[in-house]
Amino acid sequence: MPSLVVIFGRDRGRVFALPRGNKLVIGRSHDLPYRLNDPSVSRQHLEFIHQKHDGKCIVVDLKSRNGAMINNKHLLHSHELNDGDIVQVGYSLIVFVRVVFDANNPVTPFLDTCEKEYEPYLNRLRDHASMHTVREAGDRSTSQLSGTMQLGHIWGKKEQR
Repeated sequence: MPSLVVIFGRDRGRVFALPRGNKLVIGRSHDLPYRLNDPSVSRQHLEFIHQKHDGKCIVVDLKSRNGAMINNKHLLHSHELNDGDIVQVGYSLIVFVRVVFDANNPVTPFLDTCEKEYEPYLNRLRDHASMHTVREAGDRSTSQLSGTMQLGHIWGKKEQR
């Protein structure tokens, strides 16, 4: 059974199993069973579909504000996932694997391996997160006055004020 493993972000170490024939929506909405604690994620951001007839797994962007990336490329509509694909949503990195994690196969060794395997992605996201934190501290009064979120720089989009 495929799994989604959060390898970076506030939810690091969480595993979302994706049973065959099921759909899984992730986002920050409290109504979702698979909620991400990431303020840059839309309420309903991505849908993962494990097709019953052929076992393929598809990810679909649910018209989220900040979009998503698969293997460092923008997700425009939908994408068929392969083992080891990395999904970036907000400040979270999620790896798609065809592995079941349980008491006999804990996620911790996998997370340690991911630190090495996905180092470029992790470093890039750490840089973005640091840049956002510094920028947010410097622009706090401006963003509070205008009422806008300044997250567009993550994807290279112009900020909307």
